[in-house]
Amino acid sequence: MPRAAVFRADGGPGIGMGHLVRSEALAAELRRRGWATWFACREIPVSYAEHLEASGCGVIRLAGDLEAEFASISHAIGERAAWIVLDHYGLGAEWLNGARAVAESRLVLDDLHDRRMECETVLDPWFVDGRATYEDLAPGAKLLLGPSFALVRSEFAAAVEVAPARSFEAVRRILVSLGGTDPGGATRRVVDEVLAAAAWAEVEVLLGPAAGSVAFEQSSRVRVTVDPGDVPALMLRADIAIGAGGGMTWERCAMGLPTLIVAVADNQFEQAEMVAASGAARYLGPLEHLSPGAVGSAISSLLEPEVRREMSECGRRLVDGLGCVRVADQMEGVSLRPATTEDARRVWEIANDPTVRAVSISTAPIPWKSHRAWFDARLGSGQPLLIVEIGPQSVGYVRFDDRPDGPEVSIALDPRHRGGLGGRVLRTACDWWDEANAETPLLARIKTDNEASRRAFRNAGFVDVRTEQGIVTTVRPGHPAREGKAK
Repeated sequence: MPRAAVFRADGGPGIGMGHLVRSEALAAELRRRGWATWFACREIPVSYAEHLEASGCGVIRLAGDLEAEFASISHAIGERAAWIVLDHYGLGAEWLNGARAVAESRLVLDDLHDRRMECETVLDPWFVDGRATYEDLAPGAKLLLGPSFALVRSEFAAAVEVAPARSFEAVRRILVSLGGTDPGGATRRVVDEVLAAAAWAEVEVLLGPAAGSVAFEQSSRVRVTVDPGDVPALMLRADIAIGAGGGMTWERCAMGLPTLIVAVADNQFEQAEMVAASGAARYLGPLEHLSPGAVGSAISSLLEPEVRREMSECGRRLVDGLGCVRVADQMEGVSLRPATTEDARRVWEIANDPTVRAVSISTAPIPWKSHRAWFDARLGSGQPLLIVEIGPQSVGYVRFDDRPDGPEVSIALDPRHRGGLGGRVLRTACDWWDEANAETPLLARIKTDNEASRRAFRNAGFVDVRTEQGIVTTVRPGHPAREGKAK
C-alpha cells in the first residue's frame, strides 16, 4: 500500500480558498512520489472537490463532532496515515491530540502563531520573527520557516523555467486578482480605479471558483477569467499585478511579476509588509482604508522599467517555487545505501551541477570520461560512497575519503532538494559512520563563504579547528561505541 497523507482544510466564501490551494500544492507533490492523498473537509466548493477527485485525490466530507471527524477519516483511508496535515485556523491542540488516532505524524500549516500546537512539524513561510515563539507554541516540533518553504504549485516553477525573459519596456497588461473569493466586492472597486488611472492598459481579472456572481462587462480593455486552468500563463502575460496578500503572493514572486499588494484580511498585514520589505512588492495597506486614487498613484510609481525589473528579480530570489519539494522531502525519510555501477551517471549529474561546483574545493566541471574512471575505481577502493535517497528518489551522495589527517566526509545534493535537507543528510551520514567507526573522528573542509554548510556541520557536532586559504577544516570528535558494537 502507498503511504497516505490526509489534509484537513476548508474553503469557500467567507473562508477563502488559500488553505485548499496551498494544501493541494503539497498533496500534488506527494502524489507524484506515489503517495495516496485525501482531503477531509466540512466546507469545500463542489467544483474544487470535483477537481481534487479528478486529480486522484480522495475527498472526505465531514460532519458531527471531533470524534465523528476522526471516525470518518479512519473509515475512508482504512489504516493510519503516515501524516495528517492541518491547515485550519479554527483547530488547534485538541484536534491535533485526537489526530494521533489516525496518523503517525502531524504537520501544521500556520501563519498566525496564535495557539498551542501538538505536532511533529510546523510550516510557516510567512514567519519573520525569532524561532522562540514557535518553540513555546509547538515544543519539540521541527520548524520549517520562511519563503523557501512556500507551497507554490509545481506548474509555476515549470512555466517560468521555459518562458522567455520578461520584458519591462512598457506596461500593457495589468492583472487583478484578490484571491480565490471576492471579499466584499473588492475586485470591482480595484478594476474601476485601474481603468481610470491606466487608460492605455488592458486589465485581466482573475476570479476564483468561490468568487460568486461578480458581474463584469467584457470589453476591449477588460477580460474576466474564472478559475482558469493556466494561471502561470496569465501571470507571464501581465506586466503588473494587483493582488491580495494571501498565498497567491508566493506564486507572483515565483513568476517574477511586479505586484501591488492590498490586504483583504487581518492576517495579511504582517505578511504583506514582510514581502514588501524584501523588495518583491509594494504594500498599499488594507483595502478598506485605501483612499481614492491610491491604486492609480501606485501604478504610476511602477512605470519605470528598472523599478519593475528590480522588483521582479527580488521576487524570484525570495521564492524559487521549490517549497513543496522541500516540505515533501521532510515528510519522507532520508536513507543511505552503498553506490552501485548504476549510480554513475546520477552522481556525475549532481557533482557537475553549477551550484555544487561553486561550493566545491575544485570548481572545474568534471568530464564524463574522467568521472567514470574515478567512479569505477572508487567502488573497488573500499572507501564508502553512499547514495542519498528520499523515498524512491536518488537526490545526492555522501563520500568518506581517507586523508593523511583523518577520514573526511563530504556531501552533494541535487539543488532541487536543498533547503533544510543538508543537516538531516549529514546527521544520518554521521550515524552511519558511527555504526562501524565509533570513536573515530571525522573531518570536513568547507569554503569560508559557504555559511549554510558551515552551519549544518556545526549543528552536527563539528568544530572548526583551522582556516587556510579560504578553507575551514572542521572536526567531529569520535563518539563512544554503542553497546554491542565492536570498538
